[in-house]
Amino acid sequence: MQYLAAMGPPGGGKNDITDRYSRQFNLIFVTPFDDESLARIFTTMVQKFFGVMPREVAGNAATVVAATIEVYNTMSAEMLPTPAKSHYTFNLRDLSKVFQGICQCTRESLPKVDDLAKCWMHECQRVFEDRLVNKPDRNWFFFLIKRLLDRHFKKQYDQVVKQEPIVFASFVDPKSTSYMEVQDHQKLQEKMNTCLEDFNAVSKIRMDLVLFTAFIQHICRVVRVLKLPL
Repeated sequence: MQYLAAMGPPGGGKNDITDRYSRQFNLIFVTPFDDESLARIFTTMVQKFFGVMPREVAGNAATVVAATIEVYNTMSAEMLPTPAKSHYTFNLRDLSKVFQGICQCTRESLPKVDDLAKCWMHECQRVFEDRLVNKPDRNWFFFLIKRLLDRHFKKQYDQVVKQEPIVFASFVDPKSTSYMEVQDHQKLQEKMNTCLEDFNAVSKIRMDLVLFTAFIQHICRVVRVLKLPL
């Protein structure tokens, strides 16, 4: 009988194993990618996707990658797991999910660099901020995003974001299935109400729900996750 096991390095709530236990195994260590390797991998992917985008947007592929890697590195270094926050663990899958979200967009979705910056912020919020459990942590992340927006995109948050919260969805406009920013939050709420009415018209059990803003945002988050590849 043979056993195969895997583990991460100790630290951040993860315990080390004893020499008495590890001597039973042939150990193979895999070193993490450095930033240069990550940048090369993801820049190649993003540049290929941005090939159909406007030239202004396509020229910022490396910028998006560098900003996202810095978010990932900062979160991994600063937001460490504790007994109350045991899920504060981040890996390369989280990094890739940001790019998966951005790659849902189309040329119609990202006509300008400001739109790309908003999409980048939105995807970082969905991947990283949504896992934060309290307001101080979320405020810390908000200021991190503002700082990196200025450092990498050379833009101020207030100049880019005209309305809050930033919401991206693909189901609001009946004439388009593009994953894009919802410019009119009232229109989003009307769409949700219409969907709820359609459901109640055919369902034997009615759902009389009050569709407040936070609830609608959560539905958009769920739809986003369901549309992403595994």
